Amino acid sequence: MPVFSTTRSGLPTRGPPGIDLSDRNRQTIYRHADRVVEKVGSRYILKTTSNTVNNSEAATHNFITRNTTVPVPKVYGEWLSSLRRKHNILEGRIWGFTLADCWKDLPLHARLNVAQEVAGHMRELARFTHTRMESVSGKRLPNNCFNPRPRDPRGYLSGRWSDDDDIFNNEFYIPLRRAGVSRATVAKIRRTMPPCRGELVLTHCDLFVGNVMVDPARGVVTGIIDWESGGYWPGWFQYARITQGCSDDDGEWKFLLSRMCRDDIRHAEHGRVWWHMVQTFLYEPDSAEAMVWLGLLLGHIDGRVSRATLHRYQNIGDRTKEMMTNQDMARFLNTLASALPGLVSFPNSSAYSIHNIYWSERQSEVHPSCFVAPNTAQDVAEAVKVVTCHNAPFTVKAGGHTPFEGGSNIDQGVTIALANLDAITVGPDRGTVSVGAGTRWINISEALDPLGLAVVGGRSATVGVSGLALGGGISYFSGTKGWACDNVRNYEVVLASGDIVNASPNENSDLYWALRGGGGSNFGIVTRFDLASFDQGDLWASSLIWPGALNRTLITLIHDLLVNGLPSDPEAHTYFVMTYYPQLGGYLAMNDQYHATHSDASSPPAVFAPFHDASLPTLLANTRVANVSRLSRDIELPFGLRQAYWDTSVTATATADLLLDIVPLWEEQVETLTAAAAAVNSTVETYLVYQGISSNILEAMQANGGNALGLRPEDGPVMIVQLSLTWGSAALDELVESTSRETIAKVNALAASRGAMSKNGYMYMNYADPSQDVYAGYGSENLTRLRRVSRAYDPAGKFRKLWRGYFKL
Repeated sequence: MPVFSTTRSGLPTRGPPGIDLSDRNRQTIYRHADRVVEKVGSRYILKTTSNTVNNSEAATHNFITRNTTVPVPKVYGEWLSSLRRKHNILEGRIWGFTLADCWKDLPLHARLNVAQEVAGHMRELARFTHTRMESVSGKRLPNNCFNPRPRDPRGYLSGRWSDDDDIFNNEFYIPLRRAGVSRATVAKIRRTMPPCRGELVLTHCDLFVGNVMVDPARGVVTGIIDWESGGYWPGWFQYARITQGCSDDDGEWKFLLSRMCRDDIRHAEHGRVWWHMVQTFLYEPDSAEAMVWLGLLLGHIDGRVSRATLHRYQNIGDRTKEMMTNQDMARFLNTLASALPGLVSFPNSSAYSIHNIYWSERQSEVHPSCFVAPNTAQDVAEAVKVVTCHNAPFTVKAGGHTPFEGGSNIDQGVTIALANLDAITVGPDRGTVSVGAGTRWINISEALDPLGLAVVGGRSATVGVSGLALGGGISYFSGTKGWACDNVRNYEVVLASGDIVNASPNENSDLYWALRGGGGSNFGIVTRFDLASFDQGDLWASSLIWPGALNRTLITLIHDLLVNGLPSDPEAHTYFVMTYYPQLGGYLAMNDQYHATHSDASSPPAVFAPFHDASLPTLLANTRVANVSRLSRDIELPFGLRQAYWDTSVTATATADLLLDIVPLWEEQVETLTAAAAAVNSTVETYLVYQGISSNILEAMQANGGNALGLRPEDGPVMIVQLSLTWGSAALDELVESTSRETIAKVNALAASRGAMSKNGYMYMNYADPSQDVYAGYGSENLTRLRRVSRAYDPAGKFRKLWRGYFKL
């Protein structure tokens, strides 16, 4: 009979029996973000973090204990706190002091002896090799600065890679391109990457002074602790890590250790130079020094530059001044809280818990060191001054409706939550509505509906103003007025300097242009939007559902609507959705239709009449005349599930065949994910969405000098092809992402084969996955201009380096 229950993962839901784990027997050693380390009595250490399927520290301890002589803590228990979703490891305390505590007092002979011992343990571990970059239990590894600007904000590699191309393409290519490194330079960086395949060895990979325990009296190692990063890494990466000190003491320690192990590691100097070079490119894409190092590496792989020459370049690209230790972070957080009293909330507080509620559960699983909730633009400016002065990583949350983790949240950094910037002010002429950046569209429509006013805004109730408007913003009224970004009269913006400026057609006009679809994270934190408003009564709306078997008829009608119907009646708006719903017989087709001026609920406007033909076997029809608030609530999606978006776009062809032939590509993904969800007793909902950018919308986008999206009337009409996915289990995360990536690639290949790729391969930012190169789809001319604006308003590149998440130039 078991002593205690277990979770589906096989881990217990309680700690080991017989050990007093009560609060009175615990003393906090340190707390950082969601990680807490505590003493339990005099014999144990308790480590608590957010539950993650990738946590392998206990398994690593057990493997090393069974197979090596490396001294590691004994694991007494590993369990999940079922209600709080916390992962716990109870391990034995190791006697001794960390090198961080005693380094200055250690004589030279003791320092050398400790370095020799640790180097010997590294050699012992390196006997264990593997074909994949993964933990000893086959899970994804923590990023551990492998790429200092990781795609996964929770701090894990994107996958368990075995091939060098997969490693580079998934961990380095997109961050380098987002940083502004040219394709040609990225290709050379890939060519110079030291091999990983065949070089993966078991290693600790974070041997800084705080993780090595010693007996200072005897100058011997008593233990190596904190193995959360342990696993199979390229040997050269471990070497690169121990050539980068986090402090003066750590630098001295690693200097000795690197000399003890350099000759044991293949490609050691090559890997060190390459890794430091990549870090420099990520933070300074135009770095002349990094280009010199790239030239050296190209010479090295061609046999013209020796290893000895590489070795002479000792301190290249050292970014430690921009990387914060735990002590640095603690001091910074105290400074931040002092600068903004009452506005900073920390883990385990109710305010922190409320701020960490996001639409997508993937975002809620990310845990910042704190949230800052400014009340005014001046508060935002003060927060920016503090974080940039301390080189602290941060991000910004407005509505929190980004589906992917880290889009507007950050692990072990600061999340600036704009929810309190929620004022809504109607101008005296009723032609402008000023709204705070933390406002949601439902708040605006509920304020304007009684006044008979509207703005070009979002269609879903709880979507935030900032994310939607800065990325574009499809609206009920786009047919006559363009997207939301085309209807902002003025932006109030906090720059990286902490200055507060306005951006409009007449003031900082280049910044105004960039914010119209270029996203905010490259330019500044928008704190207020002055939106154009107009008279508007109730809208006509109709929601229709049909069996999926009617796709050929319906998609043909949608194609004709894009090419002919919508331009002939700009007051109309629509989108078309396909999904799989077994409870209603399998595949379904859905269409939501809106009209800004039609008011007869008994009959549709002429532009939509073909969809209401009595010969079409409709499963559901819901036609109403209602205000914007009600309509936006009708399509609202619930919070608390896992979400993902991917998209691309195609140009309208002579017939609907391309749109029809995309459907089977999506159905392949549906079948794969449905089977996988059933296997883990979970659910998944998959949607293929067609949203048209008709010629009238493209023309309306050109107002006020045009936006940053790179879409022109002569390049359309265009159809956005979107994948929208909702699921319950984290076990499906990687499969959802990989099948979505494959499906979009197939759609692009099909469109290209028919000459129907949209100009520049446009992707709508608000529906894109972070791995997609959104800005490339804006065209090279606009991309160059956006980078120029970014550098003009942030010449030190503070936002580029420190503002994590969403899409970066």
